[in-house]
Amino acid sequence: MNNLVGKNIKKIRIKKGFGLNETARIAKVSCSYLSHIENGVKENPSFDTLLKIADALGVSIDKFFRQDLIKEINKSGILITLSRDEFENLARLILKESLEENNSISIFIENGSVKFGVNKYSVKVIGEIKGGKYE
Repeated sequence: MNNLVGKNIKKIRIKKGFGLNETARIAKVSCSYLSHIENGVKENPSFDTLLKIADALGVSIDKFFRQDLIKEINKSGILITLSRDEFENLARLILKESLEENNSISIFIENGSVKFGVNKYSVKVIGEIKGGKYE
């Protein structure tokens, strides 16, 4: 990730007027750990840690990642590529979950698996695709 995630977290935190201590406390991570993420000492924080930080800052997790890796379709959607099996499983999940008007679907790739979820500001992991199979 070459510390892009950490830099983006710091930029968002400062823009929103949050201090390091305050953000760490709300996210329930140590101040030193958050500082390590922001400064590139810890470059691969877990998915759950990123969710906590995103929630503490009141943003969706996708704000932490490079925009050039996501091909934006418009302000409300993104373009990603899924295999047929992954798409079918995701479509089943979407049909199963009821989406409120302000909610969105988020997709996150971690350790070779695609995690996806539904929530307004952060991702509640409701499913995972590994090797084309929904778990």
